[in-house]
Amino acid sequence: ATLMATARHTFDNAAGSVTEVFSGTRNAWPAEAVAHQGFSSSAVILPAVRGLFGLEGDAAAKKLRFAPRLPANWGEARVESFRLGPATFSFSCTRRAFAGSGSVRPVGNDADAGPPPVDDEIFEIAVQSDNALGWQLQLAPLFGPGTRVVEVAVDGKPTRYTPPEGRQGVQPVVPVTVQSTTVRVAFRITPTVEILPPPVESRTGDGDEGLKLIRVARDGDRLKVAVEGLSGRVYLLPLTHPELIQGVEGGLLLGSAVRLKIPETPGGGFAPHAVTITMK
Repeated sequence: ATLMATARHTFDNAAGSVTEVFSGTRNAWPAEAVAHQGFSSSAVILPAVRGLFGLEGDAAAKKLRFAPRLPANWGEARVESFRLGPATFSFSCTRRAFAGSGSVRPVGNDADAGPPPVDDEIFEIAVQSDNALGWQLQLAPLFGPGTRVVEVAVDGKPTRYTPPEGRQGVQPVVPVTVQSTTVRVAFRITPTVEILPPPVESRTGDGDEGLKLIRVARDGDRLKVAVEGLSGRVYLLPLTHPELIQGVEGGLLLGSAVRLKIPETPGGGFAPHAVTITMK
């Protein structure tokens, strides 16, 4: 959410002129000695390359790690011409419905006991490389907490991977040795409810009022979300797969979002709020 907000402010004041210093309370260009410097664009580039896409490498050891952390509603994302020494890599991520029989469905006496079936999805990473034969790749996409990894295939062949664990995300790790210019790794997953970055749009001069997503963690069949917002303000928290939700504490489920109201606090300003989503 922070990355996307910063990217949207890239053209507030001039073409490609990322403000060097931001005001903490208002979308205004504060007075400073140097209004803009070239390195200010790193506030967009570095969080995208190292954070959102989790790209890092070691040219001497011929190793590269690609660990994208994409919002669950992104169908496609690309990184082109990532260079390490003489090698160049391009990555394409796609998320689509699984064309097979779908997720495992309960039968017999257990048919009415479980949650409604959810069709599986395929998250595929295609790696295009030049001068990279023999390089060791580590592919580790991060999915929302509660996602089930069904299987992983490299170039259509099932492969082993490090089992994912964690309350704040599910991250299978797949090692791949580059043996051709193109490698495709497909992760078949059974998706779950995932919180999406709250959309924040601000015009020049607007005050700080957007919903802040502080923490998301899974605890059994409950998804716990900590946010901050303006005292007394009503917000919408977008999410995926609302059909899997049994109940919401701290908000009201409306379609594909949770409507929540920040408690009134003396003096106003930002205040914390907790939302707990219980799964079917």
